[in-house]
Amino acid sequence: MDYVPLATMLATGQLAEADQFTRDALIVLAGSKAKGREFVYFTEVKRIPSTDLATIERLWNKFSGGKFGYSVQKVKIYIQFLLLTIVLHYHPISTNINASFIKHSRTHAHASVVEKVQAKQREL
Repeated sequence: MDYVPLATMLATGQLAEADQFTRDALIVLAGSKAKGREFVYFTEVKRIPSTDLATIERLWNKFSGGKFGYSVQKVKIYIQFLLLTIVLHYHPISTNINASFIKHSRTHAHASVVEKVQAKQREL
């Protein structure tokens, strides 16, 4: 697959177009079933060549100054999961989680732990 158009879009700041190109490329790379439904199941990702995934990752990471890419998303998701786990550990009030509960819990959770997690997020 030719990734010059993706690199060009990212270099010129056309992020919405680059996002669409990436989405379309992943659908094509995942195969005919993904192409028919126009999205990729997580189980199909293993069929996408690692060289293509690595190329997409490098381009997004390079042209966004490290703000976008699969590795960045993975770290942010992990930190959000960690923060939620901490919040639920200190405030196991409800299993029905919503934004206001999380916001309320963050302000009352063990401050030093939350501050460390938030500091790590800022480093990213």
